[in-house]
Formats: sequence, structure tokens, C-alpha cells
Amino acid sequence: LLQSAIGELTKVNTITGEQETIVKLEGFLRGMSLHQEYLFIGLSKLRESSATFSQLDIKANYAGIKIVHLPSKKIVGEIKYLNSLEEIYDIHILQDKIRPNILNTITKGHLEGLMIPEGTFWAKTDS
Repeated sequence: LLQSAIGELTKVNTITGEQETIVKLEGFLRGMSLHQEYLFIGLSKLRESSATFSQLDIKANYAGIKIVHLPSKKIVGEIKYLNSLEEIYDIHILQDKIRPNILNTITKGHLEGLMIPEGTFWAKTDS
């Protein structure tokens, strides 16, 4: 489970109630999605005008996604949104689909997308 207010990913034994901290993250945790051995965790900036969030003792200077390798309990990746995004509410892994704005040149998927400040556009394909 995510303990958003203290920035921890925690494993809970539902029978004994025993808790184990898997990893401590700097940020306000919101949403997670599992893909194989990797857990993708959303982080949000804290709302500066909120009386509730201002009481939290965590650093949350950006919104983004942290990627945790569960067997090793290590953070193995990160995506930071420094200007365009302040809050993430949930994370979903899209199986076998193009992931908008997360592309590489290993596959030809990047040739089908065009991103400009006004939006992202995709070529129509038969698949």
C-alpha cells in the first residue's frame, strides 16, 4: 500500500497486521500499477494553498512517476514533470499499446507520432 502522507510504499501482512517498508520516496504518493516485477508509483506536488497538505513533512517539488523493482526494493527509474503537470491521481500500464509521450527509437512507433505544444497526434494504422 501507499502511505501518501509519509511517502512510503509498505507491504502489509493482512493476517498478522505486520508492516514492512519497501521503499521511502520523496513526494506525495498517489496511484500505482504493477507490471511484471516493477511497480509504477505516481507522485504529486503538494497544493501550496491547502491547509491539510501544508502540515505534511514531505518534500514534493514535482509531479512524476517512480519505478520500483520489487525483488530488489530499489528505485530503478523516474519520470519528472517539471513544468506541465502538478498532480497525478492514478497510474495505469497500457499492455501492448503505444504509450503517448513515452517513446523510443528502438521500435518504429516514434515515426507515427507528432508532438507540438498544442497537442499530440498519431498516424492512423491498420493495427
